[in-house]
Amino acid sequence: MMAVDAQIPIPVLEYLVAENSFTCYGLVKNENQKKYFVMIEWVQIVAPVAMFWISAGFLYLRKNNCPRTGTLFDTQNWGLLLGPLAITIIFLIQVIGPKLFWNFRGNPLAVTLLWMTEIGFFVGVLFFFKAGKEHFFAKLGFFPDQMLFRFVSGLRWISGFYLFYALFGYVLLSGVTVDEFSQFILRYDSKETNQIVRSMSFFDSSWGSISLLIPFFYFIIYGSIYQEVVFRGFLYGPIRKKIGPFFGIIMTALLFTFVHYGLTISSFIDIFLHGILFAFLYEKTQSLIPSIFVHIFSNMGPASGYFFKEKISFEAVQSTGRWGMLVFSVIFVFAVLLYQWMIKNGNTLKLPSSLVLGQTQGNK
Repeated sequence: MMAVDAQIPIPVLEYLVAENSFTCYGLVKNENQKKYFVMIEWVQIVAPVAMFWISAGFLYLRKNNCPRTGTLFDTQNWGLLLGPLAITIIFLIQVIGPKLFWNFRGNPLAVTLLWMTEIGFFVGVLFFFKAGKEHFFAKLGFFPDQMLFRFVSGLRWISGFYLFYALFGYVLLSGVTVDEFSQFILRYDSKETNQIVRSMSFFDSSWGSISLLIPFFYFIIYGSIYQEVVFRGFLYGPIRKKIGPFFGIIMTALLFTFVHYGLTISSFIDIFLHGILFAFLYEKTQSLIPSIFVHIFSNMGPASGYFFKEKISFEAVQSTGRWGMLVFSVIFVFAVLLYQWMIKNGNTLKLPSSLVLGQTQGNK
């Protein structure tokens, strides 16, 4: 199972961890190269923001094309611009923050303060958007009603998705040599790959193993909640009203994929498929909690890779694939049977009583 990188493309660590350059790779040797890397970083920042606003503008001109069917998404009384606005605000914080802390780069306290600032602004954005909107968090998908039934319903799709992943990975490895596998594993070196592993290495070497809780919380917990709230909570419902569930899932998955940077073909496919899974879970369970749960689970990969990367072997991965197929097969069968039993005992998906349908109007 490949893991979804838990953060969007602002190279915070490239600013704050590097001692003598703009990047962790030490590639900046002169002023021209410095300008080049700054330009590339701004492209990585501006391009996804522009894509969000262009997509929102295009859909804004369309009429609502999805009939009201009494779902959670019919109660969401915010428009298409909420998601791009939230993304823009958070991006600005991630751009401005490193500049403010530049003189303290290489200091784990500076990184921690920057992350705390970003989280604070995100919480502030949530409560700012909540103002004037009754039951705002319930309409996003945060409510305890029928949570067990929603989890069991979602567990069918989650286990089926990862069963396919384990099966596909095992078949793929059957045609790979040990040398080819070793070259693939080299991409997970802690100093030169994704931000999760880099940040864990940075904090571990600076403050010791207990400080690993800081990047774990930021990337695994906060990153998963933040992305689910923005991409599914803010974006999916308004997009769904315009182009329907199927294309809404595809479009939000693409937007989710494009805000990640440095993607290879395999990681693009991996993140896109996870984006489809997250949006599909939101559609089927009408709750953000199952998608947040599986998002956190998927982001555990880089974190566990930091501890076990030196012990990874070709045989171990093959064995993991076989066990993965067995475990997810059992979970899938169990979830399907339990779901059918719950349906026969009168469980059906219902909205919380606090969300009264028919009081919201469609938004452009």
